[in-house]
Parts: sequence; C-alpha cells; structure tokens
Amino acid sequence: MNELVTIRVDGTTAEGRFLCRSANTIEIEITRPYSGFSMSFELVSFDRAQGPQGLLGDEGMRSASYLLKTLYQVCRHLDENDEVLAAAYEEYRQLHHEIVAGGDRISDHFLVMVIEDLRERRDRGEIDRQEYERELTGYRVAHSRHHERLYHLRTEFFRMNFGAEQGSPPSPFESALGRSLEHQVLEYLRRRRIDPDRARIRRCEPPGDRPADDPGEAST
Repeated sequence: MNELVTIRVDGTTAEGRFLCRSANTIEIEITRPYSGFSMSFELVSFDRAQGPQGLLGDEGMRSASYLLKTLYQVCRHLDENDEVLAAAYEEYRQLHHEIVAGGDRISDHFLVMVIEDLRERRDRGEIDRQEYERELTGYRVAHSRHHERLYHLRTEFFRMNFGAEQGSPPSPFESALGRSLEHQVLEYLRRRRIDPDRARIRRCEPPGDRPADDPGEAST
C-alpha cells in the first residue's frame, strides 16, 4: 500500500504511509522525519463511522493525521530526551528484573503446571475439592498480584517519562490506543541500550519542506 499522509506539526513536515486501511481499521507508519514506529486505529462499531465509507473516507484521513501527529511527537520526545530516557529505562529495567526474578513460581507457565498438578492430585484422591480450590485460589491471587506489579511499573514509567504537559492533550499511553506503541518504545529503548550509536532514533534529513497549504497536505 503506497497511500501517503503528510501533515505539519509545530512548523515541521511529518510524513507517513498506510500499512493497512479498511472501512473499520487503519495503521500508519511514520517515515519522516523519523521512522520505525507505527500506530493503528479501529472503529469499535462500523455504525460509529461518520460517513458511509467508514475509514476509507474523510474520517480515515482525519484519524490517520492524528496517528501520524502522535507518532511524530513520541519520536521527537525520544530524540530530544535521549539521555534522560536512557537513564529512566535503566532504572525501569532493574525494577522489572527484580519483580520477575522474585516471581518465578507465579509466572504464566508455572500457574499452568500448578493447575495440572492440583487436578492430578485431586483425581488421585490426595486432596479433596475444598483443598484443591483453596490452593488454586492462593496461586491465582499471587499470579494476579505479580502481573499487577508489572503493569503498575510499566504504567508509572510512561506516566513519568511520557506524560502530557499540563493543558496538553492526554498522552497516547493513557489509553488502549497507545498499547502497541508502548511496546515499540520499550523495544526501542532496549535496542538503544545494547547499541546506543546504531539504534538511537535520529531525524531524517528532509528533501525539502513544502508549504503547509500544498495540495494533499493536512495541517494540524
């Protein structure tokens, strides 16, 4: 798919392309002045579309412009706050490691094995149903708390380092819309930690800015 989107953000031309576009789903990848990040948007119900074409019409281009603007702002934030974010990620990584290392016996895989073992013990008559339910509930509670700690750590990392300034639109990481982008940012920071010179995001040199009122270009 070669359909492109171009907008102006704070005096800069940002460009992107559709990775996917249908009546109820779009996905945009930024190509300038940064690259390597994408976002998608899906209508909860086709009936919510404002036009008969759904996201294939004007609503799709408005949503694409919003996604591209968000991608540009996140990429610019990564670029302009490189050292600060690298240090914050190092702390996040250490805390994440401590939680995971302390939760080996309540991981997803371990919980599956526990359930299988408890069922076998119950079927052999080694424990009754009441004991089965009691032990299983204990493991499930521990498993849930383990994941809650990881979720809280990740949420706090993005709130502290990518939170919107007062009076600005909400951060994309405060909603499900930014869930995929959240994973991309963490993966980028992981790669940047391993090879900071090669993996670090940088602005692409534009071939030449066009005026904001050029045909086919949306202003924001």
